Amino acid sequence: MTGKNVLNSNNAGGAGQSRAVGLFLLKRYEEAVEAYDDLLRRDPDNIVFWLNKKICQIYLSPPDAAFFNDMLQRLNDLPAQGYLCLADVLSDLQRYEEAVVFANKAIEKDPDNVDACLLKSILLDNLDRFDEQYDFICTFYPRLKRDERVLCFLSYYAVLFWNMQQADYFLKKALKLNEPFVLQNNFFYVTLEAKNREEKIITYGAQALDDRTDNPTVWLALGKAYAVLGQNKAVDETFEALSRLATIPDDIKLQWIGCLIEEKEFEKAFDLLSQISDFSEEYFLLVYSFLYEMHRSGQTQKAREKAYFWLSEDDPDPSIDFLCTAFLGEQTDMPAPLFFVKKISEIFAVRRLDQTKNKKKYFGTDLLDQALQSVKLPIGRSMSVLDIGCGTGAASSVLTDFSRPSGVLTGVDISDFILDFASDRQTYNELEESDIISFCSENTEKYDLVVGLDSLFFFSDLMPVFQSVNQALKPKGLFAFTVRASESKDDFIEDFSLDFHGYFKHNPDFVSACLNAAGFEELYRADGLLYRISKTQELHGHVFVAQKKA
Repeated sequence: MTGKNVLNSNNAGGAGQSRAVGLFLLKRYEEAVEAYDDLLRRDPDNIVFWLNKKICQIYLSPPDAAFFNDMLQRLNDLPAQGYLCLADVLSDLQRYEEAVVFANKAIEKDPDNVDACLLKSILLDNLDRFDEQYDFICTFYPRLKRDERVLCFLSYYAVLFWNMQQADYFLKKALKLNEPFVLQNNFFYVTLEAKNREEKIITYGAQALDDRTDNPTVWLALGKAYAVLGQNKAVDETFEALSRLATIPDDIKLQWIGCLIEEKEFEKAFDLLSQISDFSEEYFLLVYSFLYEMHRSGQTQKAREKAYFWLSEDDPDPSIDFLCTAFLGEQTDMPAPLFFVKKISEIFAVRRLDQTKNKKKYFGTDLLDQALQSVKLPIGRSMSVLDIGCGTGAASSVLTDFSRPSGVLTGVDISDFILDFASDRQTYNELEESDIISFCSENTEKYDLVVGLDSLFFFSDLMPVFQSVNQALKPKGLFAFTVRASESKDDFIEDFSLDFHGYFKHNPDFVSACLNAAGFEELYRADGLLYRISKTQELHGHVFVAQKKA
């Protein structure tokens, strides 16, 4: 929050006005309203005090139509800057339609007000009113084209439309007009960022700091540029400086945290993670990276303490809860949350793709092929085949034998990112983004063969997925799949067990019981090596083939 959202009055007020503005900047809006009430008692006709009070009230509660009508009736004699303040506040609150109304009033008062013209352009962009935005820019550009702020904005606007030559033209022209001010302009750095000119951002940013060290725009641009270039220590120093000047938004904190984790600055990373209030994909990935990087760095006990902290929160996110439960070696009968499944699968997608293409490291397709041969499933019968949790498509090399010459091979996975890898194989007739249970339940008696190669590892109790697969199969259809096995004879699993990374291992007798209860007849069961992770580490599994009972 900056002082641009309040007006200063030349009338009496002195220390009282300074206090009111100070409370506003601290976001103590209720106290600021009281301070402006005191000022208005002494100077009841002061339109600036009245407006600033209204601005505080806007931040306190969402304004309605009556509020805006009252504002417009009272503010007919307000200068352009007053309307601009209101438009700016409403823009902060993402009330873009109302903000445009007040931006227009500011422009009516002062058609050459650059800030008002630029704000209206941005608001129209936020409202997807692109044709209107273009026409509006064409009206003010001829008058204001010698203002460096306009040129910087237009350079960014040109980049959005991939007109890089025009963007360079506007930037060069702006620098010639007023380089010191251009180097403090947000759109100047945003344009360079969009053009992947991080080295230039660093060069120009250093020059800007020579003139002025308190501009958050410059520090932010520098920090983001250092992050892209992998200069993590510089990122930390830059964002630390930024934090002393302004409130850092969560998306920038997340970027900062990622760099700190890479530098193994775990305590500082944890402090920043604790300040993030909203759950997001980036937040989950950073918590995951934080815990396992600490573990790999030999700080397992400290990592466990952090995991217990996240578990102890009043309302932990289910994916964070599940992640910490697995990391701590605790057990649960809840399946992995779908968000967890999607993100963990995406983290390891490229590694899994490399592994499954390496015959010396991955043996799941061989186990599947042997299992289907053992039940004498004929090839070349144009079957309708479903590959559930298809991932990057490892099973398709086996399954095309059964869908050819004119059948259909369908792959379903929860991640569109991973489906892109499966699509590259050009072996599937159809690829669908969905979770396994939902998809199978919605496609009743459609498939001759359903296969789940390495896709049931995120389920605890297998009954829900088995029942949904049963629904998707035609009468006497076949279901082939793998599950993870215990790592040693000493690692006894009663039914299922959650491992360190969030995957479930299953007792084969429990799997057989679930198959029978879900309406299947077991035809084949075998043990085998799924992955050779390293010379000393192997992952074993159980492979099953079952038939839907008549």
